Amino acid sequence: MRKIVCIIVITLIAATTAYAFPPTAHIGTRLITTGDTRQKVEDAGAPDRVDDVSNDFGVKIAEDWVYESSNHTITVRINNAGFVVFVRDDMAGR
Repeated sequence: MRKIVCIIVITLIAATTAYAFPPTAHIGTRLITTGDTRQKVEDAGAPDRVDDVSNDFGVKIAEDWVYESSNHTITVRINNAGFVVFVRDDMAGR
């Protein structure tokens, strides 16, 4: 019984930690995170590429701003309202 309680507590702590620290990425000298504005991302620097994100009906719902370096790819998704809704920081070899 004690093991089950410990497992449940550890699982709850791990789950709440994931929500307490949203995904972030450093672009230039700026730290970008979910909820930031398009202007803050623009101030961090121009992306290497911008990809449109469309729904099943072909309607553009967001843009993926992609920043690339030799071993690093950062993708920032900005919705039509101008807010960051997704940040992914991929490092080669990870």
